[in-house]
Amino acid sequence: MKRILIIVLCLIMVLLSSCQTAKKPEQPAESTPETTTTTTTTTTPTTTTTPADPYEAVYAQLARLTKEDGTGEISLDMTSQEIVKVLDKYGIEYQDFEPQGDFSNGHVYVGKNAYFDGLFGGYGQFVLKQTYKGLKAGDSLERALEIYGEPDELIDEVTDYKTLIYVQKKINVDEYTTEIKFSIQLHKDIVEDTCVQVIIPYEQLYG
Repeated sequence: MKRILIIVLCLIMVLLSSCQTAKKPEQPAESTPETTTTTTTTTTPTTTTTPADPYEAVYAQLARLTKEDGTGEISLDMTSQEIVKVLDKYGIEYQDFEPQGDFSNGHVYVGKNAYFDGLFGGYGQFVLKQTYKGLKAGDSLERALEIYGEPDELIDEVTDYKTLIYVQKKINVDEYTTEIKFSIQLHKDIVEDTCVQVIIPYEQLYG
């Protein structure tokens, strides 16, 4: 009997051990990959430009009024008062005006254009940013030569400046035979100004 009980107990123990279910190992939770947001800042490079001359369109208008030989609606032999009348006629504003007086010369400024009167024998001197033939400040030396050809005189300074001089015509003023000259001033071969003026030849003054 005891033997039977022992056998039964052994069977029960075997059954119990076989019935035990092994726990599955816990699956690690799937890790959600972290989303990294990258902010890209695009920097637009700033370019520095030289502001345009606000009188550029006016210079083109004035260029039609004075030729390289000093003639035109605004001519070298006009007084500052007469010049202003022409400007008023076309509605061109001037920034500075000083009429010719008994003991002083007059002047008119339109932007960087300058008109001086009565400097010699009733003739003045004009500094112009654009010429009758279309040359303007900022143009190259090549452009100047293309329009006007080789100069009658070249003043080539040691610095980066040079002047091209074109003799337009000769006129008699007082006891002198003078020349009307058109000149182009350049800096590093770029046009800065043009000038129309009456010049007494050096040999007449000092010869």
